[in-house]
Amino acid sequence: MKLGKDGRRVDGKHLTYNDYINVRALVESLRLAPDVPQGVIPERWPKTPKGWKPGDAWPTGGNWCHDEALFITVHQGFELWFRQMRHELGDLFARVAASTAAHGVTQIPRAHLARRDAEQAPKLDRFPKLYPETTRFAASNASSAVRDLILHDLPAPGIFPRREDLDAGFTPCRLSWFQNDWDHLTERVERCTKMLAVCLPYYDILLHMTPAQFLAFRDRLAPASGFGSSQFRQIEFALGVRERHFAKFTPNAAWTKTLRKRFGDEVVDAAGPFRAEDSFARHCPDEEKTLAQAALGPSLRDLVYWLLTAHEFTGKADRDRFRLADRIAARNLAQLDHDNSTQNKLVSAVVTGDTYRQLGRHLAHFETVVVTALLESTDSPFGLVRFLQACLALDDGVLHWRDVHLRFVERMIGARPGTGGGGLQYLRRVVSDKAEPYRQRGFPCLWEARSVLL
Repeated sequence: MKLGKDGRRVDGKHLTYNDYINVRALVESLRLAPDVPQGVIPERWPKTPKGWKPGDAWPTGGNWCHDEALFITVHQGFELWFRQMRHELGDLFARVAASTAAHGVTQIPRAHLARRDAEQAPKLDRFPKLYPETTRFAASNASSAVRDLILHDLPAPGIFPRREDLDAGFTPCRLSWFQNDWDHLTERVERCTKMLAVCLPYYDILLHMTPAQFLAFRDRLAPASGFGSSQFRQIEFALGVRERHFAKFTPNAAWTKTLRKRFGDEVVDAAGPFRAEDSFARHCPDEEKTLAQAALGPSLRDLVYWLLTAHEFTGKADRDRFRLADRIAARNLAQLDHDNSTQNKLVSAVVTGDTYRQLGRHLAHFETVVVTALLESTDSPFGLVRFLQACLALDDGVLHWRDVHLRFVERMIGARPGTGGGGLQYLRRVVSDKAEPYRQRGFPCLWEARSVLL
């Protein structure tokens, strides 16, 4: 390399747009697998024309399909945006790590939401026992239906709201640690949401193919599947949606043992039995170790749940969290009583009972209580609230992505099994509202607070 008197390079060539953007690599990325895959009849696999190389015009004739190029290009576009999302989230975690390390904290505590058992959630009658004013309300003001729900067989005071689902012995954070970070963190999350939104119209482009045009080359995908997108899995892990994927790791692999050690057998086993056909070893074998490292790394869920247990919310000796939960529980009880007295009695008896039990589940956890308080107050720290809103929007974006993908699959192949063995049955299970929220959503507390807010 030769430099001039001013220190600038004077040999070589000028930088071009193609070099900077790496256009040649992008153009040459449009290709089929270079050899006939295992289990495929060679006569059914397109034969590469003599002298053809990636980057040349897409071949025609024989078993080559014009629309296959569109399908590959769209999915390559997805993966490019997934890569950028990982880049944005990686920068977010680096920024958080720098801010926490400055205060002696080297790791964000893990949020082990799979340990939460909805059936063990307290009834609302746990809360009035914490502070007498709510019990007085129940005894004197509530209608008979609500009073019976509250006062029957009152248990001893509980220890709710709980937060034991964070790592044991975690260090509570202070919001002041991040006072210079909120804009930066929020921008990174909002970018990811926009990137997902940009990808959704790609499905509209694919729908320019008819089902018959898609089926003309679809068999060549088997047993490959979108399930094998390791980048999308890493994004899920970065959001905190990881528990339902633990059973997809090879049982005796070193990284699976590390996952069990970190999250506990009861968490890993909650994902269900290992199924080879649904495993990472089958669909993305070269990335399984990378995926395990991503599952062990920090997540937005961990960060959000840690922020919601900040010292500013718990107060001295944790007293504030009990007062806050009791106040919100009392207001919800009053609303239940109002609803019961104004609705049709037959309907309200069912609605009140179900709502009562659901409120107990939501208010059992401190994070939901804090989000409710933040949303109802005009004095809430704006930076934190905006960041939480951005996280909720990203969570919603992923759910929307799944829903659009499901509808696309249904329009293209109906109930036909997917190339990887899944298809509609698998996709519907992923978006089912019957599953525990943590299995499909990154931030259950942000959603649950909407049910508690008055």
